[in-house]
Amino acid sequence: MAMGSMVEHMEFLKRLTENVIEASRIRPGANLAAQSTGERLLKNGAPLINETGIVLIRPGGLHNYPSFWIRDFAMSLECGLIDADEVKPLLLLTASRQNGSDEIMFDAARIPPFAVPDHINLDGKPVFYPGTYSSGTDQGGGRWGVYPPYCDHYYFIVMAYEYVKQSGDLSILAHAINGYSLLDRIQAAYEVPWQDYENGIVWTEADMRAVNFGFVDSVIQTGHLLFSTILKYRTSHMLITLYESALQSSEAEWPEQTERAGILERLDTLREQIKLLEQHVPQVFDNGDGWLKAATGISGQADVWGTCYAIYTGLLRGEPRQAALEVIRDSYLNGSTSCKGNVRHVPTTAEYSAASCWESSWTTKNTYQNGAYWGTPVGWYAYALNEIEPELCQRFVQEYISELKAGDYRITGGEGSPWECFHPEHAYRQGPVYLTSVAVPYGVIKQIHELNTG
Repeated sequence: MAMGSMVEHMEFLKRLTENVIEASRIRPGANLAAQSTGERLLKNGAPLINETGIVLIRPGGLHNYPSFWIRDFAMSLECGLIDADEVKPLLLLTASRQNGSDEIMFDAARIPPFAVPDHINLDGKPVFYPGTYSSGTDQGGGRWGVYPPYCDHYYFIVMAYEYVKQSGDLSILAHAINGYSLLDRIQAAYEVPWQDYENGIVWTEADMRAVNFGFVDSVIQTGHLLFSTILKYRTSHMLITLYESALQSSEAEWPEQTERAGILERLDTLREQIKLLEQHVPQVFDNGDGWLKAATGISGQADVWGTCYAIYTGLLRGEPRQAALEVIRDSYLNGSTSCKGNVRHVPTTAEYSAASCWESSWTTKNTYQNGAYWGTPVGWYAYALNEIEPELCQRFVQEYISELKAGDYRITGGEGSPWECFHPEHAYRQGPVYLTSVAVPYGVIKQIHELNTG
């Protein structure tokens, strides 16, 4: 692909991402029920008037998910197209809805101290589990887990890191929300997911399960968990940066000597965690063929998203990294992991059975998270291809852009690309005008372009 073509692709993707971000905004007082897709939204029981007093950004436009999702928003920030002034109130909103220092017991679920919500409704009330807009005690349990999803705790840290990185505002780290500084809150969130103390890896068990990652919340995964562990690795680096910045900052008015000692101790712990994860993740999640498996218990299938993300974050090194790059390249060439520039969770060659990609999922095969193709991981997949064979990366990005252009919602006049996910079987499509399907890839593809152009 010629350099001019890549520049044109980047401009197209940037404009599309900006448009999708705008379509995803809900301004104070806005009533989603009054929109053309309001009738479909009314059926899901979610509050539809933004009563928070701030602009919320939901996971997409039209009739997508009428709530503020911590995960989707934080993942989208790397695109660099959401201003810090817009991030700050959403960061503080999330901090204010984080659980306090006491565990809360729901009907069939438990909210541990300092747990982070999965999403926040338009009335400002937190919801700690997928699959519902109820902010009452009936949320959670069953297929959604006893404990809240692990990934949101790490994405809260991502949100804080991206805000400070963009704004340079270190004073927010000392800002107190309901009696705890933001820095203490994100540290407490980091410590919520269970971990194996011998290797630092995040884990869960069947009878007290937590969802590993929101983009596989319809899949039962147990044992050691790959994706949340990679998030822990990445946010360990982010916390180190924030702590080091806090120590050097007079603006944040820290620290007193006792606080300084505590921060230095936390830094030592974080550095040790990074070493443990770099050492043990390739061993614990080795699938024997270059892929990393998603979990060591139930649904331990080869994880395309997780393997690509482990490369992108720098967690995989040496021989395991090279083996992963080779299997990603080969899977692209044999067509087992991508379709029209979008990526599925499990290779078609590594499915659990003829009936399901995963060992345990309550969605039909080749729909949603059980075999459909997604835009969200496109950047990580492209990054891996670029590391081993840049020409394949260019070809893959071309396929991704071509699909977006062919289905562009701005041209179709409503529902259209970027889709949350799709599959050619039965022309399956879900979630039009979906934010992370463009915002996450744009942030990474922009980095690839910068790497390749020096």
